Amino acid sequence: MRIGIDIRALNPRCPTGVGKYIHSLLQNLAGLDGENAYALYYPWRRNSQTWITKNLGRSYITHMGWIPEFLSAERFNKLWLKRYLPSRIKKDGIDVFHGPSFFLPECSSAKRVVTIHDLSQMLFPELYDGISSDAIIKRTKYAIEHADFIIADSESTRDDIIERYAVSPGRVETVYLGLHDNYANPIDRKYAEQVRQKHDLPDSFIFHVGSYHPRKNTEVILEALKILKEEGKNVRLVLSGKKTVYFNRLQKVVCDLHLEKLVIFLGYLPDEEIRALYSAAMMMVYPSLYEGFCLPVVEAMAMGVPCVVANTACLPEITGEAAIVKPGDKPEDSAGGIVTVMENREVRETLVKKGIERAKKFSWKETARKTMDVYQKVAGV
Repeated sequence: MRIGIDIRALNPRCPTGVGKYIHSLLQNLAGLDGENAYALYYPWRRNSQTWITKNLGRSYITHMGWIPEFLSAERFNKLWLKRYLPSRIKKDGIDVFHGPSFFLPECSSAKRVVTIHDLSQMLFPELYDGISSDAIIKRTKYAIEHADFIIADSESTRDDIIERYAVSPGRVETVYLGLHDNYANPIDRKYAEQVRQKHDLPDSFIFHVGSYHPRKNTEVILEALKILKEEGKNVRLVLSGKKTVYFNRLQKVVCDLHLEKLVIFLGYLPDEEIRALYSAAMMMVYPSLYEGFCLPVVEAMAMGVPCVVANTACLPEITGEAAIVKPGDKPEDSAGGIVTVMENREVRETLVKKGIERAKKFSWKETARKTMDVYQKVAGV
């Protein structure tokens, strides 16, 4: 069987959620599947071939398309999905094509599988920019309606897809994301201390990892911090993520709430530095409005970091009984969860123990195995 995968969302320079998914999936497919042939498709991008060979090995056939990625998103998608991929898929004799980041090529000689990570732009359009968001909604709708099979990151996302698009339940399967093997290894304490000092961080702090975006509901954490400050509990908050235009708004909120001495903004950090900072974190707080999965929470649990999460979308599903679950829209509830972790040693120790066990449920090897099962099912093998 010949399998084609669109890897343009990989973004090796600073991979975030979807990029990490594609990278980890490919690494583990290569280790599990010695029978099928895989072709990877990506746009013209400097040094991409070198990166792919170094990080994914030589077990994949790779095709760098003639379309440069610096075109506008609308122009790029039109060329990539309507012209380049359909012709290339036919030429390469692909049996099953996988779009791991929401989109599928229009018209295909191959069976098509798409991964839908979440429906945030469809469910919360007010949180996204108009033109680009409308295009993504349109492309995602096309993929859901025309895919031979759909992979969802969680049962929550699967339910959203079925309900919103009237999709037959038999066409959608949940395949959880995984956890990198290095989270099973103990952190080098000397290195962790070097990272903490590099960023001039306190000995203990609340940690939040994720792109700066309204969907993350970060303002609730800031308002909870204000409540704690008024109660004489001056706990510090460290935020790490890819900076967006929303970053300026968060800075203003920090100033308005007079939290300048309690909040530290970090930009995008490599995985090893994030892992090092987990080891110093007092807890992870995640009051997000919507998540399709949530890798940072799983990573935090694996590192023995107690979590306080919102009762929204997949978060209760992912954490099970291994986190404190509170309404994400009420700062006082988040503040209460923070105080519980800070002051109740028994609860804290229970969360640490349960979190480590819960995180073992998520494996990239299992993600790859179940994804390969989908390919075979769609191909009728």
